[in-house]
Amino acid sequence: MQLNLHKIFSPDYLSIEKLCDNPKTERIETCQELVSESFVEACKITEGKAWGELHAQWLRHLPFTNIPFLSMFFDRTHSVGGMYSTIHSTHFDWASESFLSTVGPGMKLIIDMGNNEEHYWSISAGENGNIFSKFYCNLLESHHYGNLTRFTFAG
Repeated sequence: MQLNLHKIFSPDYLSIEKLCDNPKTERIETCQELVSESFVEACKITEGKAWGELHAQWLRHLPFTNIPFLSMFFDRTHSVGGMYSTIHSTHFDWASESFLSTVGPGMKLIIDMGNNEEHYWSISAGENGNIFSKFYCNLLESHHYGNLTRFTFAG
């Protein structure tokens, strides 16, 4: 496949090539080489893997996430769907080797301001931070699939 990168990186604009050069090498790389190498590397990383295998959300239990033995029991990971522009968006570090997300929506809430009888909500981890509780991380799957629980403000 022929890429028309010269249309993106105009050769008349010399300083753009300086942005693409890797200062750690003696050779002067071009933007076309950088984009081509990046594409090949991205294909290697993702080859044979589904989106959900690559993109996972890490739910950390503070403060136990910093204690290796305890983090095995308290932390949770699960695959996430979508992409950077979806409403169920999560954030991952572009510079890291994995696509592990550490930031994302933890609560979904729909409030009907004209009706106190019908509202909906969901939280990602669950209703309890105690690992021995049946409510520990009990809403994770439901939240992931977009299921909402109805509640009312009326007394």
